Amino acid sequence: MIKWVDSNPETITRKCGIIIDHLLNTTVKSIEGRGKGMVIVRSIQDSVKFFMEMNKQLKDKGLHNKIKCVVGFSGEQQVNGEKVTEHSLNKENGFDSKDIPTGFKNPLYRVLIVCNKFQTGFDEPLLHSMFIDKPVNGVQCVQTLSRLNRKTRGKKSTFVLDFVNKVETIQESFQNFYQTTILSEDTDPNLVYDILDKIRNYNLFTPQEIEDWNNIFFTENRDDSLLQPTLNVVLDRWKELSDEDRDLSRTQFSNYCKLYGYISMVHQFDNIELEKHYIFFEYLRKKFPVDGNERIDVSDLVDLDSLNLDIKGKLNISLEQEDTIFDPNEYGEGKGKDEEEFDLLSEIISEINDYYGKVPEGTEDGTKKLLKDIVNDKEFQSVVESDNTDSNKRDKLQNIISDKNIKTLDTNHKLYDYFEKEDVKEKMIRMFISRPDLLNQLRG
Repeated sequence: MIKWVDSNPETITRKCGIIIDHLLNTTVKSIEGRGKGMVIVRSIQDSVKFFMEMNKQLKDKGLHNKIKCVVGFSGEQQVNGEKVTEHSLNKENGFDSKDIPTGFKNPLYRVLIVCNKFQTGFDEPLLHSMFIDKPVNGVQCVQTLSRLNRKTRGKKSTFVLDFVNKVETIQESFQNFYQTTILSEDTDPNLVYDILDKIRNYNLFTPQEIEDWNNIFFTENRDDSLLQPTLNVVLDRWKELSDEDRDLSRTQFSNYCKLYGYISMVHQFDNIELEKHYIFFEYLRKKFPVDGNERIDVSDLVDLDSLNLDIKGKLNISLEQEDTIFDPNEYGEGKGKDEEEFDLLSEIISEINDYYGKVPEGTEDGTKKLLKDIVNDKEFQSVVESDNTDSNKRDKLQNIISDKNIKTLDTNHKLYDYFEKEDVKEKMIRMFISRPDLLNQLRG
């Protein structure tokens, strides 16, 4: 739901306005008037949306000839029914260079918008500000924010505006790399080979496929879309495995990446094949589906009228003078993902409200009270637990919900109108019938 709101055009419009304000007041005034900014977003689609919206707002402000944007992504995207690339979009904005790092040095271009590309390896000393609209943590967080850590004449400060991440997440990510990372005990590098052997036993890929994929990966100015066919073939083979083997193999892929990633920092492997598998597995892991998470349409469940973009705080994050101890021998043998714990509805509401601003007063408490009244009703419980068809259950549950909802008229008319909507009642009924585990939580 949060991802849907973040990618909504209205949200992007507001965020672009905030970014442009900071660009004008902070970024372009920094480094003796030469400062530049980078915007990190969730997806390629969002990078295109931010690029077009920022150009629009700059033009509306009469600044499009003084501050210009550059967008960076791999492959092609559909925009208004037409295929576009980073080069075609940038060219329309007067940026004719196919080499973004070199062309971005032009004083006219002050903002680079990306999702994954240039989060690592991008070296631009004039980069002063970073605007983050994407969850980052661990090594990725350190690598991303470290794009600002380049010295140049007149650079006395850096600035980060984060729409998404918590201070604790950023602090913890950097803390692990601040002092010295100490291995808690000696590690046997052969463990990496043992895990790789287990993965190979599933026969999901061939040595030639790994080799060909890496040749594409290490090609200069590669097209990331060319990496996908081999990954998709391997994923299709993985889907043919039994449920148990899918879980175990997914765990082994994760174990390999974690273990190799750490051991390779302190042990020199002579086998380049380990590195090739590591890179391939890191990309493959991102394509594994999460069991039980069905894609749903939340567009009619979110009221953007209640969206607030408030400043949570402006601060410096300090790190502790302590070493980090890492036990490289600890890796799981269980399922490939942690078992999800379903939050109480109240916790979900609280989390979303904390992120976007409070909904109208009384809506939270009224929602919780209404749901508790429904699930604690004796007739409701007998209907849900009966052997009737779902169709018969729906008819009775609709009447029960309507009867209970009438009580909300006394306290919140807006809430009553919302729960009287047929689509809302249908979603509630579907949840009650398919998720009996939620009922016990709501009865508490």
